[in-house]
Amino acid sequence: MRKLYYAIAFTALIGLPGIGTAAISATAAHAHHQHITVGDNCLAHRDEVQLTTLETQSFGSDHAAEHARARAERCTETSEAPQANYLSQAWQPLQAFFNRAMAQLNRLLIQITVPANAATGLPAQVGQWSAPTSIPVNGIATVLLPTSKVLFWTYSPARPVNGGIAYIWNPADGTGRRVDPPNNLWCAGQILLGDGRVLVVGGNLQYGSTTTFVKGLNQIYIFNPFSEKWIRQPDMRHGRWYPTVTLLADGRAVITSGLTEYGDTTIDTDVEVFTPSADLNGVGTVTLVGVRKINGLYPHQFLLPTGKMLLAGPGVTDSALLTPGTWTWALGPRLKQPRYGYGSGVLLPGTPGGSTKVMLIGGASRTGVFATTETLDTANLAAGWQFRAPLPQPRRNNNSVLLPDGTLLTLGGNNSVQNYTNPQYEAVLYNPATNIWTRMASQVRSRAYHSTAVLLPDARVISAGDDGPLNGGAMNEIFSPPYLFRGARPVITAAPATVAWKQSFVISTPSSVTKAVLIAPGATTHGNDMSQRLVPLAITPTTGGITAVAPPSANVAPPGYYMLFVLDSQGVPSVAKWIQLRR
Repeated sequence: MRKLYYAIAFTALIGLPGIGTAAISATAAHAHHQHITVGDNCLAHRDEVQLTTLETQSFGSDHAAEHARARAERCTETSEAPQANYLSQAWQPLQAFFNRAMAQLNRLLIQITVPANAATGLPAQVGQWSAPTSIPVNGIATVLLPTSKVLFWTYSPARPVNGGIAYIWNPADGTGRRVDPPNNLWCAGQILLGDGRVLVVGGNLQYGSTTTFVKGLNQIYIFNPFSEKWIRQPDMRHGRWYPTVTLLADGRAVITSGLTEYGDTTIDTDVEVFTPSADLNGVGTVTLVGVRKINGLYPHQFLLPTGKMLLAGPGVTDSALLTPGTWTWALGPRLKQPRYGYGSGVLLPGTPGGSTKVMLIGGASRTGVFATTETLDTANLAAGWQFRAPLPQPRRNNNSVLLPDGTLLTLGGNNSVQNYTNPQYEAVLYNPATNIWTRMASQVRSRAYHSTAVLLPDARVISAGDDGPLNGGAMNEIFSPPYLFRGARPVITAAPATVAWKQSFVISTPSSVTKAVLIAPGATTHGNDMSQRLVPLAITPTTGGITAVAPPSANVAPPGYYMLFVLDSQGVPSVAKWIQLRR
């Protein structure tokens, strides 16, 4: 049936004004000629400029820049890194035309795009997806705010105009408003700081041209979720496009990777630290603390209970531990596989004393997309990275979201070295305790490249983004996991607004609960959620509720706002109450 969908779409494409089989054949032939001259090796700068010039003349600067970016990523990889299928990528410039055809066909044919073997069952078994809803912004970056609203941003739809747009959306009533940033923050890095502000580093300085590749932006911005205003911060030394930022125990943030402002595919080796101002509308500082060559973009990084930061991919040798303060690096065990194709990564739930185990999920390598997952227990580095149960389907560009019951929802992505081809509609749920993946209900919108997903305070998961031909616009979907169909939900009637580490506090609830957890709000793009973590709390019953103990240190749970959930014996979670961890 999916073949029928593409056949109809192609017929519609040919029938669009100004497009015919001759034009398509000529474009494809030219693209084929240009790409087969590339081969599998990195190009010299002169050859890269010449190729980009030819592609710009044929496809336009946007698509030429996307091709050049793909080549640049592969030039940084080890021998195991993925190599582009350039003949297939030659068709990517036609995606703009397909967008128009697909948008027209999507409503009529959406049912036949869902896999025929999609999981079926009651919502209590496979969960349930909402109908897609529209907002004015495609959620290429998505952040949950401590106000319970969601911040989305993306590039200006008037590309190649180098501007950005952003939108604040309220899940409670579906209302929202534009809050456009001062610059194009597309493909930046983002986290939530200890006071709830959103830190955004880097972005797009300039799209690719006939003489240069995409240039990274060196600017830093903070979004104040309470005033809903952007505040510019000091600049970094170099631009960063596709960087990663990680919150440390002391409230500072480490910044790594990203393409520089040079326009020649150079990856920034600076390791910089941002220190926020205590004033919500103030200006912080940026300090250079060292250098680190990372063989790729958007590396996964995690704060550990030791206070060290783990670098985990994308290259197989990109496994290392950073010690804050001395800013020294120690080499970690080699990854089992390279994960350049934007697989997801999480710090798995641990004990109240903290988690030492990281999991990497899906991605792509030289041989294509894979379903493998691997974990590293940082408390036992000698054991190295270990394969775990594979995904039911190979996926790259996937998103993974920690749920209050300790399971992991992986959704979206696609099974192709191309950015949008062969999207995966079926969500899958991983149980770390049993090492088993379970197939969930399928969504109806494509969520491949540039897709995002975060947990909401009501314990549902919002799925957004994907600017490819099948998505058909900024349409969000919300997944209700199976635990929401297993009976009445527990209720939190009272809890403190702030707690300190190690502090005991009372959670008032009339419900019979057996578990309480803190979950940091998500801040994600390109399959890399740079903020989420789940910390279970030690609890004891008390009159009118339970007494919980806050995490033992900021290494286990860095300062910031967390969603506090309580759960019953069936794993049914409450609606969260926001609680801030601070000194």
